[in-house]
Amino acid sequence: MPSLRICIVTPDIRGPIRNGGIGTACEAIAQVLAGAGHEITILYARGHYSEGSAIETWVDHYAARGIKLVPCPPAKTRAAPEHATTAWNVWRWLRSHPFDVIYAVEWGGTAFFAVLAKAQGLALRDTLIIVGTHSPTFWHLEGNRELPYQRHLLAVDHMERMSVGLADIVISPSQHLVEWFHNQQWSLPTQVRILPNPVPFYARKAQLPSDISFRIDEIVFFGRLEPRKGLILFAKALERMPADRLKRVRVTFLGKRTGFDAHGFLSKTLPGAVDWQLIDDRDAEQAISYLARPGRVAVIASLLENSPMTVVECIGRGIPFLASAVGGIPELLHADDRDRHLFAPHPTDLARALLDALSEGLTPARPLIDAGSIDAHWRALLRDLGKAASANRSRGDCEHQNAAAVRPAAATSTPSPEVSVVLVHHDRPKTLHHALDGLRRQTFREFEVILVDDGSDQEESKEILKILQKEFDQRGWKIIYQQNRYLGAARNIGWRAAKGRFILFHDDDNVALPSQLEILVAAIRHSGADILTSAMAIFSHADAPPTAWEQAADSVWTPIGGCLPLGLIENCFGDAQALVRRAVLEELGGFTEDYGLGHEDWELFARAVLAGYKLMVIPEPLFWYRLSPDSILRTRSEPDADYLRSARPYLELLPAPLRQVMLVALADERQRDAMAALSERAPDIKTRLVWYATHPDRIPHALRQATSLMRSGGLGALWAHLFAYKG
Repeated sequence: MPSLRICIVTPDIRGPIRNGGIGTACEAIAQVLAGAGHEITILYARGHYSEGSAIETWVDHYAARGIKLVPCPPAKTRAAPEHATTAWNVWRWLRSHPFDVIYAVEWGGTAFFAVLAKAQGLALRDTLIIVGTHSPTFWHLEGNRELPYQRHLLAVDHMERMSVGLADIVISPSQHLVEWFHNQQWSLPTQVRILPNPVPFYARKAQLPSDISFRIDEIVFFGRLEPRKGLILFAKALERMPADRLKRVRVTFLGKRTGFDAHGFLSKTLPGAVDWQLIDDRDAEQAISYLARPGRVAVIASLLENSPMTVVECIGRGIPFLASAVGGIPELLHADDRDRHLFAPHPTDLARALLDALSEGLTPARPLIDAGSIDAHWRALLRDLGKAASANRSRGDCEHQNAAAVRPAAATSTPSPEVSVVLVHHDRPKTLHHALDGLRRQTFREFEVILVDDGSDQEESKEILKILQKEFDQRGWKIIYQQNRYLGAARNIGWRAAKGRFILFHDDDNVALPSQLEILVAAIRHSGADILTSAMAIFSHADAPPTAWEQAADSVWTPIGGCLPLGLIENCFGDAQALVRRAVLEELGGFTEDYGLGHEDWELFARAVLAGYKLMVIPEPLFWYRLSPDSILRTRSEPDADYLRSARPYLELLPAPLRQVMLVALADERQRDAMAALSERAPDIKTRLVWYATHPDRIPHALRQATSLMRSGGLGALWAHLFAYKG
């Protein structure tokens, strides 16, 4: 079998994370594959974060086992929004480190941008991407019976879905989770395999004969101390047991604390007859060592499970246990042992199972598939992947040599250009120069420019357009003049006059990087996307930006693409500077034309995704986005009206009586944003209020302005007024 360079991408690995099922599974996968002769790198997505010893200790620990542990370094340029930062850091590292195979955990979507890049043909052409499914965010919330209180969870869910849907192969340790994906309407690739996680090496002890029954003197709740793991269920089961039986045993809670106040809950809930203790400082191996003492029975009372490593560890080590018959747990046990070791997730059933174990003792359970066979399945999978990788490289080399180049040999003007750039302008002659310079430097040449002047009235602007007319005539480009009708109308008149199959919308204060069109055209051809947005390099000065962004950008904004739920609340789709198939614009009728309002791009993107069109984001900055103090979004007088516009596609789907509910939810999110902005500026607010207090003659005027702003723009506008007010 050829040796493969394999990278395991995970936000959880045993060592830096003391005890977690994902980290335990990833360590076991790494050890099995390293033992088969593969070159294994673990890219730990959380960087230098460690719950115990310094990360360097764990780097040495894994190196001693022939495995390279790499704490993912932060990218040189900071990325926003926050929910995309980890995936951005992972992608920036992976793009410069070649591997034959990447095994990425779906949880958190940490490989999201890397998977996107491959799907778009931009990178990782010779790399097979496997996504292992462990604990999707909304599956976890379902098990904990929690609502998604933080809206960034919608983004994480989208990143997880896309990571799974765009993978070359998905590996699930249970059939249960695959069925959950189907029920939740996740897209899955054609290759989905059910393959149990390997047994951790520290849990591979010679099993005792299955007919030996252990007497029980200690009941151990084993798992994270949270509702999904059955903590409340377990406590209610103890309430149903006779007090005299409880007095004969000790009860231990062995697991990791979470945001749930486990100690407070147990102190108030457990019957007085219970002699109990809570142990939360053991790592996975130490926890198994504790459970291995004769007389202890592990209770895994989960309400929902995939393929829990707690069960895998108990089976591997020969530890007697009782587990709830939910999710993928039954798939781990030998069929003849399920009735004895599994219970329905109800307090009465668990209490009955515990009483039976206390009366009769309990034997260890046997696995459905033994550890050696699981290892063999993983080795066979990698053997097949090694052959596929070789064939993929050969085929890819041939395709690369024979494919037509994206850019033509010469800069020529054609009757039907591939791309039409619709550049909208209104009284910003200096930034218009910067925008046109970016287009003149494009490496892709089959494009035209349609410059739409949206009613500029400054003499300087008019003169500049007259000067540009000669160049435009020579290049076969167009300048269209219209009265000021705002962005939606300007973009519409531009694309309707265009000839290209693809339309790139461009604002006059942004600047395209030289490879923007080349990358966009290649990616839309390869991926089959209908709309492509991209990451953008942020800058705020008035001068022209450089052609390279890595060292000069203030930050990078990385939208996540077509996430419909989040798209109601914030523009996760991307900027208007996007490549759109002309056919999509014709089908949707283009932009709505609301004078004086923004969000026309946001609204169009939402309508497109709701209509079933594929909107993807390129995980590479392709243009400079200028933060201008005079931009429409910064100078708008009716910000709520903008949000009502971008919400229209969603509202139109609902019956009229339910639309108000959506509006209330949107207003609540807007208020949260305003409060967050206020709290970040609390020291400045205090300074401003002190200034008002020392200038009492200014207070009446300030109050009148604040009242007006609250009515028209909410707290965000009040905040802006508070800091702009000069007296």
